[in-house]
Parts: sequence; structure tokens; C-alpha cells
Amino acid sequence: MLKFTHQLALLLLVPMVIQLSFLGVIDHVLNEVERDRQQEARAVDSLIHVNLILNDIFMATGSMMMFKATSTESFAFEFHELFENVQTHTKALKEIANSSPERAKELKAFVGIIDDITEALTMAEGMPEESVDLASIRIVGKLQSFIRRVNSTGLRLVEKETQLRKRRQEKQGEVRDQLKHTVEGAALVTVAIAAFIAVGFSLTFARRFNTIMSNTMSVAAGKPLAEPIKGSDELAKLDGVIHTLSRDLTITREKERAMIDNTAEIICSLDENLRMSELNPAITKRLGYQLEELLGSNLISIIHPEDKDETYLNLQKCQGMDTEILFEARVRSQDGKFYFYEWTAKYAPHNDLIFCVLHDITERKEAEKLKQEVMAMVSHDLRAPLTSLNMVLDMMLEGVVGTLNDKGNRMVVLAQQSVSSLISMINDLLDVEKYESGGLTLNYEDVTISKLVDNAIGMIKPQADKKNIKLIPSFEDRQIEVDADRVVRVIVNLVGNAIKFSPKDSNITVAVKTQEVKRGIHELEFQIIDEGPGIPEDKLEIVFEKFKQVGTGSEGEKKGTGLGLAICKAIVEAHGGRVGVRSALGKGATFWFQIPDKRIDKA
Repeated sequence: MLKFTHQLALLLLVPMVIQLSFLGVIDHVLNEVERDRQQEARAVDSLIHVNLILNDIFMATGSMMMFKATSTESFAFEFHELFENVQTHTKALKEIANSSPERAKELKAFVGIIDDITEALTMAEGMPEESVDLASIRIVGKLQSFIRRVNSTGLRLVEKETQLRKRRQEKQGEVRDQLKHTVEGAALVTVAIAAFIAVGFSLTFARRFNTIMSNTMSVAAGKPLAEPIKGSDELAKLDGVIHTLSRDLTITREKERAMIDNTAEIICSLDENLRMSELNPAITKRLGYQLEELLGSNLISIIHPEDKDETYLNLQKCQGMDTEILFEARVRSQDGKFYFYEWTAKYAPHNDLIFCVLHDITERKEAEKLKQEVMAMVSHDLRAPLTSLNMVLDMMLEGVVGTLNDKGNRMVVLAQQSVSSLISMINDLLDVEKYESGGLTLNYEDVTISKLVDNAIGMIKPQADKKNIKLIPSFEDRQIEVDADRVVRVIVNLVGNAIKFSPKDSNITVAVKTQEVKRGIHELEFQIIDEGPGIPEDKLEIVFEKFKQVGTGSEGEKKGTGLGLAICKAIVEAHGGRVGVRSALGKGATFWFQIPDKRIDKA
């Protein structure tokens, strides 16, 4: 089958070729009409000249005779004027004879007689008025004979031209009829061919195009497609693309359906009345319901009574949002138990449905509850006895319970150190959990940078002196607005960590600087720069995790809980900042934290 573009070309070219053919015929007929018109015009001109010549010849002959008889000059003047007219008309007839081969013979014969007459007239004019001899009589007789001949020839020529003109007029009538029939025929043929082509094109193109439209709508609706269109034209190729797309979409839908059916998460869609219009089989595995039990029922019916209002409000709010919303709600299983679920809801305006994904967080909730119980136990059942034990050990060292020997004192000191370490670890653990759970409330105050750094260095300096490490402050002093006690704790923890891993007789720099991160937005950056062994690149990301201690291994075993840096991270993030480390093996480490500079931004 021809390509669609070729069919369109034929649809346009065939009527055009037919029209051009008819135009060629019409042009040929019009050319013939034009030639006939020109011939008729020449015939009319020749008739006019013949009549004028005949009239002028008769009048010139009469004028000459009157002049010979009366010697009146006016007749001579009239003769000469008529004689010039005859010559002018004769010249015109000769030109017509040269341009009209079909009448050249008659015209030339007529012109020849006129030439004889003009010659005879010229000779008669030259005769003296008083002399009448035999030559004069001959010339006059000859002139009379020429006049009779020219009259007879002229009349025949006029009659012939009249007949020719009549035939031309008849022929022109026939040509006009022929032209009219040609135009009418051309119009009818063009309309018929155009109609034939249009009907044929419509029967093929429209039918094939309707098939493509039907297949396109079937693809959108997920219905089976009609048989592929045969051929190699554009429509057939387009239909082939649609069939391929349909197969790909079917495979994709099957994969999506299989994924939805086999996923462990509960997936459902809700209509505008929050009725469940579609569910995946996970509902049976998770909650024990059969699909037909819940389809068409209101979702709120299986929500915990305490969570119904909040769930309803969240789903109603979701219908007016373009983004998904997250919330938690307990769902009742078929056996009556309630499970905690995290809901992700997204509204689809094109079909007015809410799509929900339910993730079971019951174990996480139980773990959080267990953690809270453990933390309560650690806080009340461990820290209080350990604090009491630490006080007893202090009393023993002070001799309240009696004097101890040196060995006893050493044992009590070791026991006291262990108890203090346990209390410190418990306090750090409680602090981290409190910070991470959002229970940290910051107390902002105006304080100078020098006061913060000096307080932190003063607290950690005894630990640095044991390794002969020099602490070097570097900053430009000014007022800032932070939670001073907690920022000091961050500095102390970071400097203490640097002291732990730095070699003896080294330096640790505590630097503070202000930087503009965006126009009109500033940050304070604190840097603790040491000369230690550095941190491997693959361990930089876990430095601030709980219970993690990172080192090269060459500096020996380091004591600690691994909670100090986690506490730093929690305090800095509570300030709306961030914390990090830059390091390379053998080149020391730079721990930094950045917090918003509220005071300078207010100014």
C-alpha cells in the first residue's frame, strides 16, 4: 500500500493533472478563436478597403472626366485627392494579402486591376483637353474596361469575404459551444474524479484512522485492541507503535499489579466518601480480612476510636493538597487487636481517589516503649544506687568508716573511678536520648566568644596538661547569642576527643570565625584542629554515631563510651546547625560545627 503522504499527493495531483489537461484543450480552442478573430478582422479591413477603393475609383474617374470637360480646377484637385486615397487603400490591401495566404490570390488580382486603373487614369490625366485622338479613345476604353473588371472583381471579393465571414461566425458559434461543453465536461469529470478519490480515500483513511483512535482509547482504558492495520504506510506504522505500547503497558501493569499484590505493605485507594475501592492482598496477611469484606466499606470503621478524628482530618486535608502527607493511626485486625501503622496518603485529582500505603510500625512502637522503660530503669534503678555507692566510697576515702591501709585506699579509688565512669556513661546516654527525642530546650543568652572558649579550655586544660598538649585559642571577640552552657559542652567534648587521640607535646587550636553563607545570613563556625594521626576516609561518616570510636589503631586502646560526639551532634542540630570533620591520615583532624549567628543577622 502506498504511504499516506503518497496518497495525499495523488489526491492532489490527479485533479490537478486533469485540470491542466482541460486547460490545455481550452487554451488550444481559444487560440483558434483568436486566429479566426484576427482573420475576420483582416476580412473586415479588406472589405472596407475594397469598398473605399471602388467608391474612390468611380468618383476619381468622374472628377477627371468633369475636369477634361470643364477645365475646372476643383475637379482636378478632387481627382488628385481621390487618387491618393486609392493608392493608400491599395497599399493596405497589399499588406493584408501578404499576411493572409488564404485570400492572397483574390486580393492580389483585385490589386492588379487597381494598378491598371491607376496607370490608365494617370495616362488619361496627361492628355491635353483639346486633343481627341485614337490613343485617347483607346485609353478611355481601356479605363472603362478596367472599371467594369474591378467592379466585377470587387463584387465577387466582397461576396466571397461575406461568405467567409458568415462561415467564421458559424464556426465561432460552434467553438463557443465546444468551449462551453469542454468546460462543463471538465468540471463534471473533475468533480467525479475528486469524489471518487475522496470516497476511496475516506473509505481507507477514515476507517484506518478510526481504528487507530479506537485502539488509542482502548490503550487508555486497558481494553483489548483491534487487529493491527495491514500495510506499510504511516498509519499502519502508527498502529504498530500503539500495539507495541499496549503490550508494554500491559506488561508494566502486570508487573505493577504483581508488585502491589506481593508487597508486604497494605495499599488501598479511597473514594471521596473514604470508602475502600481497591485493596491489595497484603490486608489479608497483615490484618486477616478478606478483600470482599472491606471493599466498599468505610475506612474509619477499622480505625482505633482514639485515632478516628485525626485520621479523618488528615485524609480530608489530603484531598486539597498536591503533596503526600504522613501520619500514624492504629488499625483493628479481624481478631480485634489494634496495630500501629504509618500512613502515606496522596490525592489523585484525575480520578478523585486517595491512595494510601500503610506501613506496620507496631514493632517500632513496642521498641520505643521498651527503650523508654529501659531509660526510666537506667535513670531511677541504676543511677540512684550508683550515686549512693559513689557517696559511700567518698566517705570511705575520708575515713568515716575507719582508716584504710594503702591497698584499701587504692581499691576504693579504683572502685570510685569505675562508679564515676558508669554514672558519666548513664548521664551521657540519658542526654543523647533526651536530645534525639526532641526533649532539649535551649536557653539562648548573650555571651562573648572569649567567655565560651575560655570556660571550655579551663574545664579541659587539666586533661591536656597530663600530655603536655598546648591549647591555642584563635578568634576575634564579640557578642553572640547561643545556649552558652551547651555550646561549652560541645567544645569540651570535641577538645577532649582531640586530646585523647593527639600525641604528647602537640598543639590543639580552638578557632572561631564568622562567615556569610547567603546574602544576609551568617554562621558561626567553631574549629578544633589537632595534630593527631587523622581519621581514615572510609570512617569519617560514622564518627558521630553512638557507641562508635574511630582511630587508626596505632594510638592504642582509647577508653570511652563513644557518646561524646553523638551528644555534640544533638546539641548543634538543636541550634539549627551542623557538625562534621575534615581529616586525612597522618595530617591530623579538624572537627567543626556551624550554628546560625542570630545576633549579627538581627543587626
